[in-house]
Amino acid sequence: MFSLSSIQGRLLVAVSAGVVLFMIISGIAITLLSSTITNYNQLIANSVAHERAISSMNYHFKTQVQEWKNVLLRGKNPDKLQQYWGQFEQLQRDIQTEGKTLGGELDGESKRQVDAFLRAHETAFGRYQTGLAAFKAAGFDSAAGDAAVAGIDREPSKLLEESAALISAKVVAETKANLEASAKVSFWAGALILCGGILVVFLVLIILRKNLLAPFNLLNQHLSKLAEGNFREPLHFSDSSELGKLGASIQQVQESIVKVVAAVQGSMQSLSEASSQITTTASTLARYTDQTHHATDQVSAAITEMTATVQEVASNAGGAADAAQNADNNANKGLKIMESTLGAIDQLSREVNHVGQVMSQLEGDTNRIGGGVGCD
Repeated sequence: MFSLSSIQGRLLVAVSAGVVLFMIISGIAITLLSSTITNYNQLIANSVAHERAISSMNYHFKTQVQEWKNVLLRGKNPDKLQQYWGQFEQLQRDIQTEGKTLGGELDGESKRQVDAFLRAHETAFGRYQTGLAAFKAAGFDSAAGDAAVAGIDREPSKLLEESAALISAKVVAETKANLEASAKVSFWAGALILCGGILVVFLVLIILRKNLLAPFNLLNQHLSKLAEGNFREPLHFSDSSELGKLGASIQQVQESIVKVVAAVQGSMQSLSEASSQITTTASTLARYTDQTHHATDQVSAAITEMTATVQEVASNAGGAADAAQNADNNANKGLKIMESTLGAIDQLSREVNHVGQVMSQLEGDTNRIGGGVGCD
């Protein structure tokens, strides 16, 4: 499940932000480059159209000059004169129309050159009309007509060539500007992508340092203290990430170990007390054993004395009463010693039972320690 509190979630957010940043930068760069390419395509299309218009006007103008020569060469025939002069006038109108259309699309020096051509061309048409009148007046003498228009076609041709050169220069300049703009867009796009990459790497390093490396170092130091046997110092680490949960688990394990150690220490204390009691009981038992041995010796001596007494009774009936009394006293004394011995043995039995209970408790604590260590 996605969560900003986890290390995975934080890294995912940083990387996603970087990807979004890259997409934004790439989108802007593509848009700018697309705009530059569109402008370049428009420039090429318009420039080609303008150059074609200039070429068309130049071709029509040369054709118009050729039609004038046809008028001079074949104008003696009225039909031919009307045909060629009509074509000449049609070309005049076509060139003027093309020039005005082209002038409306141009600007700057190119437009001024085209406008100058149209004026020169219109002036030349007047000269050609004058030349036609001179041609007719001279009896269709081509020399008279040619003299009237000598050199009239040079200026319009020169203006068309200059217009074409200006359009070509404009194309070169705008192409260079588009290339520079494209290079600039590419440079800044690359620079921004590089900066974005560095920023993403920097953010990832900060997240790893703050949320992974530093907590790992803290947990490692605390585990080293636990390995050295220091279970009293608590773990001061609180976080909602995976490492925070690991730290909480380590703290729980530490608390469990402290409880087990305390239980073991209590058991060891009880065992020490039980050992002391066993030692005391053993000493008492040894003392009562000595007393029992001494009492047994006394009983044996009494029995021996009773045997002698019985023998003496057999031999001396007069001393039977005294011997019987002595035997009775000795027997009573032996019984008291036996009762004392039995009491000592009973006390020793109780001490042994107490030691058995203590050993059972120690065995239970040992099993508990083994179970706690195995679970952890």
